[in-house]
Amino acid sequence: MPRKTLGMLPLVALLYPAQCSLAQCERHWQGMLHLPGLSGAVRCASVMNNDIYLGGDFRIGGQTYSRGVIRYHNGTFESLDTGFDGTVAATIIYDGQLIAAGEFSRSGSTTGLYNIARWNGSIWQPL
Repeated sequence: MPRKTLGMLPLVALLYPAQCSLAQCERHWQGMLHLPGLSGAVRCASVMNNDIYLGGDFRIGGQTYSRGVIRYHNGTFESLDTGFDGTVAATIIYDGQLIAAGEFSRSGSTTGLYNIARWNGSIWQPL
């Protein structure tokens, strides 16, 4: 494992159970689907460039509004536009870009996302 990602290993380990349903989780993992500072459940996480991208059923991280998707960077939450008008069920880093999928159709003024979108660094775009 590259040395520069070791600092995030505990947070990634904490978020791993968010990818399984409660019925499939071992008893000691149940109830850990909520991350302190988020207003709802985390369903997925992806790591890129020392940032952790979280997706799920939340609207606020810390003091930051970003519905369904948020970046965790240097100990703080940062918005990715305003997030989505629904839930993010999966995130993946593909070809150096963050892709989010779930039940949503818009982000901010961007419409026509049809449940999957690509983050260009400023706004979510249709894929």
